Amino acid sequence: MKFYLKIVAIMAIIAIIGASSYEVYSYYGPGYRNVNTGKIQFVQSGLMAGTNWTIKVTGVNYTEQETSNSTEMNFSSLENGVYSYIITSETGYSLQQSGQTNSSGYTGVVDVGDVHTSQGSGYNTYPLDVVVSLNFTMLTPSIGIVSTGSSSSPYDYLINIFSVSWSIKMSYVNFTVINTNGQKYTLPLYTALNKVQPLGGIWNVNVSGSQYLSKGTSINVYEIAGTTGDAAVMSFLFVDTLTGGTMGEASY
Repeated sequence: MKFYLKIVAIMAIIAIIGASSYEVYSYYGPGYRNVNTGKIQFVQSGLMAGTNWTIKVTGVNYTEQETSNSTEMNFSSLENGVYSYIITSETGYSLQQSGQTNSSGYTGVVDVGDVHTSQGSGYNTYPLDVVVSLNFTMLTPSIGIVSTGSSSSPYDYLINIFSVSWSIKMSYVNFTVINTNGQKYTLPLYTALNKVQPLGGIWNVNVSGSQYLSKGTSINVYEIAGTTGDAAVMSFLFVDTLTGGTMGEASY
């Protein structure tokens, strides 16, 4: 009878030790005690107000995609684990962030709340709240230009747009004419949209098209009758007012 009681006691002690060891391992090992308290916060700068950006976050048994035009986006109530993300924005921006790029956009990997045994002694822990900072940079669009013009007075030039890198709002375009004396005359291009707009007291400018530059946009620049200025054109410049960069140029 006493021998039987000793066996039972030893088995009970082994069971207690085994249970304790499992509890310790479940704390330090990843994936054993997952809690839905993790968060990934994406904070962006550089996007023009109202510009949309999209993030897709993927983990084990988790896929979520959100689109926003605010400065930050949050993915909350995440279990401990590894998450990958892909970031895209509207056309016309480049992105800098930690991570790799692929044909679908910008991607990275973060670890939320995990605890991993290190190669040495102890363990590595990862924060429950992860912040990813994104810096968008606006790019200068480009256009292709074909221009024809007369070589004698009265000067008359016709400019046709034959290619556009992406959608360009005409209200963000400055149109500059440089004459053969090197003088520059500039007007916001949209002010001459489907109407005649004088420029520098030398030319009239008329734009045929829509609110956006497109392959169908044509611009007529012609000498104002009776002017004494030099109406012979050396070059036309199209400048993006958002970046200050030259989108296209036609020279003679």
